[in-house]
Amino acid sequence: MKPPKLNFMVFLQPPIQILLAIVLGFGFVFTPKASILLLPSLGGICLITSYKTLHHRFNRSPLLLSLTIFFLWAFISLAWSPVPFYALKSVGFSFILILSSIIISWTITQLSPHASELLIKLLCTTFIISMAFWIFGLSMHSWVVSMAAWIKGGVSPNYTAQLAYKPTAYTVGALSILTSGWFFAKRKWILVTASLLLAIALAFASHSTTAFAGIVGGTLVFLIGLFFPRFMGLILGLAVIVFNSIFPFILSTGSLSQYAQKLFESYGSNAFSFYHRTIIWEFTFSRWLEKPLLGWGAASSRAIPGADHQIAPRAEVLSLHPHNHFLQTILELGLVGATLYTAVLISIIWTIHTQLKSTLGKATAYGLFVALYIFGSAEHSLWHHWWVAWFGLFGCFAVLICPQIDRLRYELSPAQMQR
Repeated sequence: MKPPKLNFMVFLQPPIQILLAIVLGFGFVFTPKASILLLPSLGGICLITSYKTLHHRFNRSPLLLSLTIFFLWAFISLAWSPVPFYALKSVGFSFILILSSIIISWTITQLSPHASELLIKLLCTTFIISMAFWIFGLSMHSWVVSMAAWIKGGVSPNYTAQLAYKPTAYTVGALSILTSGWFFAKRKWILVTASLLLAIALAFASHSTTAFAGIVGGTLVFLIGLFFPRFMGLILGLAVIVFNSIFPFILSTGSLSQYAQKLFESYGSNAFSFYHRTIIWEFTFSRWLEKPLLGWGAASSRAIPGADHQIAPRAEVLSLHPHNHFLQTILELGLVGATLYTAVLISIIWTIHTQLKSTLGKATAYGLFVALYIFGSAEHSLWHHWWVAWFGLFGCFAVLICPQIDRLRYELSPAQMQR
């Protein structure tokens, strides 16, 4: 029996859309960490409203299988983690967040094309309004946050302003790639150009090298994928494997930290963040060599011996976590966990390659994947809950938009769009 479609979104009319877009746009700019509440809430709603049809969507996909095995190994590693109860909380809630994103994604695939398009319009409107909020509130918000921190003492105003706008840059930058794909499918060339350029400008204004690299890298892959789509999946898969394989051993030479130290000596505090990252990464590599196969246990980074040694005020050799998703995996879960994590990344690429049919749909998904991969290469913990929720939320956005881009490009019928 064919599972019934959810039609409740057809009641999402334009006035309600605009109101929701204003609320979400404000949240994306000023409280992007709210995804930690949004994702499980949506997951719970989807589970309640469509639990009778979810079993139709369970299948032995490589992505689902690789995620299951990866989390199973993470739970097993609790047996030798120095902080087992903290690790159980971290890994357990991350699992719930990922499960929520999977449930939401499956529910999205049951929506009618009309309901999906309404949701995409809401998302695009949210993106435009969030950019307007950012342009309007950039100076005021930075000034208020910076002055509040300066009055309290402890951190410099510039540092606080940078932290305040990093999550915003990541969120709006990732949204720009998805919405650009949709605008491209609709042949709205001005909106495509404006969304990409504004996102790059936001990343530049945030003073975050990671945000800038992620948005520019994702945009380049999106554009290159439009012209050279045939081997893009293979190239990205090989790039992930090669980078994950050689990056730890580049750290073993010490050349990266030496280069970063020269930059720090030349440019001062502007280059300290990169220098600090290289110290963290090299310390992570040295500690991984002590337990290379099984690792130290999930969520154990903050308990690694010597991690609290300071190289400068507020700068430890391992500040809570390695600030790189793959290095954290190999440190905590060993070579076994790192292999499983790489398998998850490859399965994402494989899913994009096999499930999407149009060049534009694939290019959009590949661009988002590269942006998120770069964002995770120098920032938050693998088990950082709002970070995991944020990734899961954008996975849901991709499931919403990219298949509909396929439908627009090939004018596929709803029956043909069923997975």
